[in-house]
Amino acid sequence: MPALNSKGEQPEPIWVCSPLEIVAITRDDNNENHGKMLRFYDYDEVEHCWSMPLELLGGDGTAYRQTLLSMGL
Repeated sequence: MPALNSKGEQPEPIWVCSPLEIVAITRDDNNENHGKMLRFYDYDEVEHCWSMPLELLGGDGTAYRQTLLSMGL
């Protein structure tokens, strides 16, 4: 549950990027290299899809954030 503000209310959300959807679970033919298919729209409303390898979540997140930023998220 989110932390409450000083008035005992939930604070308004702070948007840090455009909406990012997980639209599928991915893996290779050997049932390895699992990932998530991500979909979002950039500032020009161009749709982007990227199969993000789950192994990128094993570190501090820099690698997947750099990729998403370069794609326009």
